[in-house]
Amino acid sequence: MNEGLPELDPQMAVEVLYRAMLGRGADPEGLAVFVKELKNGLSLNQIFDILRASPEYALRYPTQSGDGQFSMKLCTVNELQLHLPVNDWVYSNVINGLEQSYEPHVVAVMRRLLRTGDIFLDVGANVGVHSCLGSQLVGEKGLVIAVEASLANAMVLKKNADEAPIQNIVIFPSPASNEVEILTFSDVTDCSNQYIIDDRRAGPAALLQTPTIRQIGVPLDLILGRMRRINLIKIDVEGHELSALKGLEKSIRESARPPIIAEYTKSAASEGYAALLFSMGYGARIIDATGKLGDNLKSVSDVESGFVPLTPEARHCDILFSTAGSPA
Repeated sequence: MNEGLPELDPQMAVEVLYRAMLGRGADPEGLAVFVKELKNGLSLNQIFDILRASPEYALRYPTQSGDGQFSMKLCTVNELQLHLPVNDWVYSNVINGLEQSYEPHVVAVMRRLLRTGDIFLDVGANVGVHSCLGSQLVGEKGLVIAVEASLANAMVLKKNADEAPIQNIVIFPSPASNEVEILTFSDVTDCSNQYIIDDRRAGPAALLQTPTIRQIGVPLDLILGRMRRINLIKIDVEGHELSALKGLEKSIRESARPPIIAEYTKSAASEGYAALLFSMGYGARIIDATGKLGDNLKSVSDVESGFVPLTPEARHCDILFSTAGSPA
């Protein structure tokens, strides 16, 4: 169905699903069976469902069995029908019927860049708003790889992917990082934008005040395996972009440095990932609220000088990183 799918490393993909959903490595028997069935036509999303239905998963995440811990509402967003968590303030304007778009400036850039047959990597896919748009844009011959750290979000994402007109979204419910490591995430129920809590710095007070969940982070280079043709990357992982991009650097270089849409805040974390991309030969253009691209910026200091929040209330902007001669 998807030309890009066979390029994923099946053994590593199954291993990631086991670690993300069951908190352990795949047993040799299970790994062998699933890798064999992948070759016979079973999809990774079907393995997702099998693991989610297992007693082991139910014991580990009793609040996330079934459709997950979120109540959902079917809404019109970016001209698509998508399920959104009803108690999530991130999508409150869409859920309450005040708006029918989410991040229209990012949507505008995606519509310009993605073509039929492309491969779209959505890192920090949340509940699938951008993944499902990407699915429509790349079509049956294309592929969307949706990486989402929160299992609760991944359940909503899975429902949206299952009901999408084109079945071309592969979901990895695991944090993207630069090494295989255990990460502590917030686990609040009124916001789908979960974030990493660095318990080496936050201290016990912060950990006690915020519900948390531990997940195993993996470098995306391990998942992507032999893939050499990523056409667009969108990354929004709440300050963990540098680690995620370091774990993706090989795939970025081997895909001829595709355009990358990333959220940027005035912070050391954003400066770090921007510096990495500049060192790889990228330039940066700030995306305004209408989707228009600003001047080409060539350094972190240029970005800091040109930084304009997306709205007066926002603390961030979105940036398109691209190289000379790219579609952007």
